[in-house]
Amino acid sequence: AQTGEGRLGPDVSTVPGASQAIAIELGVDARLVVIEKIRHGQFFGVGGNMPFYPLEVLDDDALADLLAFLDP
Repeated sequence: AQTGEGRLGPDVSTVPGASQAIAIELGVDARLVVIEKIRHGQFFGVGGNMPFYPLEVLDDDALADLLAFLDP
């Protein structure tokens, strides 16, 4: 039974390919791209329809927990 917890599989990234590509292009850790997308919606034109989550909505501790869970 599916629980909805954890990764889909060991080879499935939780960071979309476009975000990984922009991180490589910029020479930064993919976590930084994920943080920027969460905080600001789109990052260098990479993004989707997900709303952004400013500090007032998602504090830094909650964002750190989210990154730890996703392990980008």
